[in-house]
Amino acid sequence: MEAFALKRKKGISLIILVITIVVIIILAGVVILELNNDDVIGKANEVKYKTDIDAFKNELSIYIDTQHIENKRGFNADTFNANMITNPKITGVIKSIDGAKNGDILYTDILEVRNGKLVLSNSVEDTDIIKWSQELKIGKVTIVKEESTNSLWEFDPDTGTITKYWGTVSNTLTIPNYIDGVAVTRIQGTESQSIFDNEDYRYTLNEIIIPEGITTIGGFVFDNCEVLSSITIPIGVTTIEEHAFECCHSLTKITLPNGITTIPYKAFYDCFNLISIDIPSSVIEIEVRAFEQCRALSRVTIPDSVKTIQNHAFVECNSLTNPTIPNSVTTIGQQAFEHCNSLTNMTIPESVIDMEYGIFMECSSLQSITVSPNNPEFCSIDGVMYSKDLYSLVSYPSAKVTSTMVVPNGIGELWPNAYNGSDDLVTLTIPADVEYIPEGVTDSCANITNINVDASNANYSSVSGILFNKNKTSILMYSTGKTATSYTIPSTVTKIGPYAFEWCPSLLSITIPATVTVIEDAAFYCCNNLTTITLPTAITRIPYNLFDGCSNLANIVIPSNVKTIQSYAFSTCEKLLSIIIPNGVTTIEEDAFGWCYALKSVTIPNSVTSIGIYAFVSCESLSSITIPTGITSIEMGTFEGCKSLTNVVIPSNIKTIQGWAFNNCDNLSSVTLPNGLTLIGEGAFNACYKMPSITIPNSVTTIEWHAFNWCDALTSITINKTNGSITGAPWGNNPAVVTWTM
Repeated sequence: MEAFALKRKKGISLIILVITIVVIIILAGVVILELNNDDVIGKANEVKYKTDIDAFKNELSIYIDTQHIENKRGFNADTFNANMITNPKITGVIKSIDGAKNGDILYTDILEVRNGKLVLSNSVEDTDIIKWSQELKIGKVTIVKEESTNSLWEFDPDTGTITKYWGTVSNTLTIPNYIDGVAVTRIQGTESQSIFDNEDYRYTLNEIIIPEGITTIGGFVFDNCEVLSSITIPIGVTTIEEHAFECCHSLTKITLPNGITTIPYKAFYDCFNLISIDIPSSVIEIEVRAFEQCRALSRVTIPDSVKTIQNHAFVECNSLTNPTIPNSVTTIGQQAFEHCNSLTNMTIPESVIDMEYGIFMECSSLQSITVSPNNPEFCSIDGVMYSKDLYSLVSYPSAKVTSTMVVPNGIGELWPNAYNGSDDLVTLTIPADVEYIPEGVTDSCANITNINVDASNANYSSVSGILFNKNKTSILMYSTGKTATSYTIPSTVTKIGPYAFEWCPSLLSITIPATVTVIEDAAFYCCNNLTTITLPTAITRIPYNLFDGCSNLANIVIPSNVKTIQSYAFSTCEKLLSIIIPNGVTTIEEDAFGWCYALKSVTIPNSVTSIGIYAFVSCESLSSITIPTGITSIEMGTFEGCKSLTNVVIPSNIKTIQGWAFNNCDNLSSVTLPNGLTLIGEGAFNACYKMPSITIPNSVTTIEWHAFNWCDALTSITINKTNGSITGAPWGNNPAVVTWTM
């Protein structure tokens, strides 16, 4: 009985074991089935999401075109079609797809857009990066910006050059020394543009760290970093290029590495809080305007390696006190220390053998100039600088000038700006020996009323304190300080010399006799109260700067014999209302009518074959313009800032509209472009806010970057072609729909 019971128990245990095994097998099968089912579902979802991504790919090229993502690389007629902008690149990863759940299999490869196609990053050649927001969603797919080093910097691996920073600007920025394994050796801005894409850098970035390995700090690279106060430049930097630190207003000090050989053009221009600087002993040249307007600069150490101080190098360094010019300097350029009002005593070493005029122009506190007695070209007597042979009076210190000055006997010539910048000078007497008096000899002597010439002088004469040539056929200098409101030029005069009436604020009217056949450059420059003047009929040109700064001149008649209106002829004639350019004029040069804010009407004849750049810039009241049939190109900035222009018909003779030609024409609402036009330049119609539509003719082969940027009302762009050359995003930031009709 007991044996039976034991066998029964064993049998039950066996049955339980078998049942357990069966249950385990069943459960395992269920799990396996469920896992297989999950895998099937995952693969199905993968296919579904791959379809979503494919749709994303197809829509993205259209997005690029219609949303105008900024791209700065162009494309040509051979590769262009209506649905793509060539060579854009977006770097990012898929963040999410609508409807996706945890556990779904998603494509997480790095994605880039090239030639309108979405591709994997490892198959993309190096192209320009397009800046886009942190997240970009099209259809069901959201991609997020890839935060890699390469996505933050625009970098040319062939040259090791950084040209743009796309990242977020913070207080401190460290330049990388490697990008994707390639050494960074150069950082380079572009013309008038730093490496920073985000404008916030101007008011945020206060420290920059440049690593070892960088050898070149390129042009404009830190331009306008207004709060930048600290920068570390490593020893290996051997080149700093022009404008590198221009307008870094908070920069108070900087250590330049030994190894650089020049302080380049405008390198520290307008760094008005820079207090002191030690120029390295490797530098041999301080270039033009290198430290201009560094108003707080009180101390500069110039090493004995420097050979050349170029024109305007230290202009308006108002705090600079008597820097030592070393005995290595051989050349000092024109107006090198102009407006350095804290200079009191300056010494010129024996090495200086080449010196241009006005090096101490308008240094109001300068009392004496001492020249080394061993200098072979120049000398000084009683603090005044002369040529070694005492033939030329080079510079009379401004603070030494008194109300009555007599040029010493024996002097044969006066240098330009020899007497300048002194409000004390009233009368200047020219002795018989003087053979040459240049224009501008008494520049900025605001109170001079008389220039008296010895009657026995063979070259010059004077009448009522006004300087003429000997036989009075040329008027050379009207004294700035005279208080008369009108002046009649004598009938003996046939020529008005350059700058003859410059800065004569009291003159309201000038009468010019018919005998005058020649008027030289800038003859009436900055006669800011001049309202009445009649030009003689015999003149054939309106010269350079003739009425520049005559801000109260409202009316002028251009004589019929004039063939050329030269650069800046009427620039800043702010009250000039209208102008008729006579038939026969062939050339209107650069900035000829720039900043004539009140100019409402201008008639340009068909005889004109050339209109220079910025010829009518900022003529804000100009409401209409007829472009002559004789020109073939509208040049850069010709009508920029003509805010009252509403309608422009471009005639069929125009083949090119150059960059910024109609930039900021705020009220321009209608533009007709002719068939035959081939080029629409960079920013040509930028910020024409009221332009609702534009039709691009079939003849256009090139549209450049931002040609129609910020045209807020632009909703329709019709392009009558299927191929051509477009640089970047020509329609920029506007809601236009682009229609391709062929």
